Amino acid sequence: MQAERDRSSRRHAVRKPDTGIRTSNTSLDLEREKHERKDAELSIAALERRLTSLQDKCVAIQGEIDQYRTITTNLGRGV
Repeated sequence: MQAERDRSSRRHAVRKPDTGIRTSNTSLDLEREKHERKDAELSIAALERRLTSLQDKCVAIQGEIDQYRTITTNLGRGV
């Protein structure tokens, strides 16, 4: 008896019109992804600036190393 009522109520169920919630969720997802992408791009830019700074420091240190090598080579020759 209960099963018949369940089947009957399913047959007579009124479908609700599409309220756009799915579209809203999709636009929210797109907005969230856009925000995440912007954050990621900002992080990448900051990391690239740090990398450039470290590369500049490495070049400066390599220059000092080359100077000390020249000095030690000259001292070894007795110049």
